[in-house]
Amino acid sequence: MPSHVTGVLAAAVAFIFCLLLRSASAAKQKFKLHIPRITVAELQTNATLRTGLYPYVLTDHVKSQWKASNWTLDYLAEKIPFEWVDFYDRNMVDESSKPYLFKFKEALPKFQDKIGVPRYMQLRQALSNLQTKNPDT
Repeated sequence: MPSHVTGVLAAAVAFIFCLLLRSASAAKQKFKLHIPRITVAELQTNATLRTGLYPYVLTDHVKSQWKASNWTLDYLAEKIPFEWVDFYDRNMVDESSKPYLFKFKEALPKFQDKIGVPRYMQLRQALSNLQTKNPDT
């Protein structure tokens, strides 16, 4: 093969390789998830959010009802060990990393075990439990 063809071929391969690297490093999540901030009154009228299948941020309940600033993980494990938890063993950096579903009392020791990687745990607090099994009552 003539050297000028080899040079053009090598340049084309290098160009494609650079494009692949650029597209891989510029990968972004395609979808945005809107997580509404709602009050207790809004939650009581929203049947969709009350199913527990959609995320939301409850904005007024902690200030008016609970002394959440005094909560510790051990305190919550004593009060609400039965609640479900989404436990991310390797945080949520990698989109392919899916959570494990545990009861809070099962997830807590795993969460507290130091493995050198950040972890994430999301408590699934049901509205019915907020009303009947408040940790501060």
